[in-house]
Amino acid sequence: MNYVRALWTAILILAWAAPAAAGWLILEKSEGELSSLYYQNNQVRDESGESITIMDLVKGHLILVNTEAKTYWTGPVSDMLKMRDQAMRMMQDQLKEMPPEQRAQAEKAMQEAMGPPNAPAPKVTVKNTGQSRVINGLQAHKYEIWVDGQLLEEQWLAPAIDLTKELDTKKMQKMMSVFAQASGENSYESDPAVQELWSKGYPVRTVQHLNGETLVREVVLAHKETLSDSLFAVPEGYQRVKLMEMFH
Repeated sequence: MNYVRALWTAILILAWAAPAAAGWLILEKSEGELSSLYYQNNQVRDESGESITIMDLVKGHLILVNTEAKTYWTGPVSDMLKMRDQAMRMMQDQLKEMPPEQRAQAEKAMQEAMGPPNAPAPKVTVKNTGQSRVINGLQAHKYEIWVDGQLLEEQWLAPAIDLTKELDTKKMQKMMSVFAQASGENSYESDPAVQELWSKGYPVRTVQHLNGETLVREVVLAHKETLSDSLFAVPEGYQRVKLMEMFH
């Protein structure tokens, strides 16, 4: 018998039996690394490694934290687009100083990284496979996300983890769209059909097929509890820096 799996299952069962509370704490594992996600009152905290991202969906506000450097930036999420434009101008100025051959190589690398300008939005199709299974004690249903005719993602959604009472999915979609624009991509993740999956349950197992690689992410713990407001605020004693510095 797998005692580790049995322990996680017992913890999950206790979580479901716990009294109703305000928010959700979810632990996910991918490639041997754990990440912590917190959801409460249209606020999201994503903690992975030395990076913390905090989103206020109502205010459209963002906090980025580097726990190793003890630095942070905070401001409207729209500033991500301003940073993108600033970075593009800086790169264009640097390109002007390069020899023609080197400039051509750099421009090609930029286009591959950012995608072609004014590229059409990808064609996204979400399919309900009708398949179900129990994952870490939770009943889950499988959905597939196809982009331009290719299977890019499989999501196993567990209705027992219902975030719709904590998150306005339309506001979440809007913020995800800004992140996609800032990265220069027409991301399938911000597509309305993909965002609609939030209403069907939480992805307790996700399989992504990108660039010939397969990445698996799985929920190992989900617990409903009232979360401290401090989780969604700037940590004390941290130094504020410019947005661009958070990506250096």
